[in-house]
Amino acid sequence: MKNYILIIIFFISCKILTSQDNADSYLTRPLDGLYLNLLGDASIVSMHYEKLFPINRNLFITSKLGLGYSSELLAFGPFPESYITVPFHITTIVGRNRSFVEIGIGATLSLGTPNSSVIYPVFGYRLQPLIVRKTSFRIIAQYPIVSNDIPFFSPIGFNLGVSF
Repeated sequence: MKNYILIIIFFISCKILTSQDNADSYLTRPLDGLYLNLLGDASIVSMHYEKLFPINRNLFITSKLGLGYSSELLAFGPFPESYITVPFHITTIVGRNRSFVEIGIGATLSLGTPNSSVIYPVFGYRLQPLIVRKTSFRIIAQYPIVSNDIPFFSPIGFNLGVSF
């Protein structure tokens, strides 16, 4: 009799257990990242922290803040002016699994001798990891729409980072 009761309890508990719901799997994606940026955001090199805010499994809003270095590459003389940059973005990324298209707006403030700023649209493509501590890659195109004498601006930028 005890065996029948144990078998019935076993089958009832198996019926109650459910599998993981995939509808909320985008919430388990890593939503924070650290990136090394080359040539984008009016900087030669910069480091960024990024936060993703999920809307649904295929749509995210991102915000990014960084600190970078740049210089007047085309300046005459032996020592071009160097300065610190503070880039930030607010973008939307749309896609599936790991591939996303990015569109948004960014701005960069330069601190130092050429005290200036620039605002630019951001268009890009990114590979965003699905699990923690994986590499992320991003390529962006940007063009200044409002510029206050920024000495260096590259229309293309590359990001390599890790998500956590």
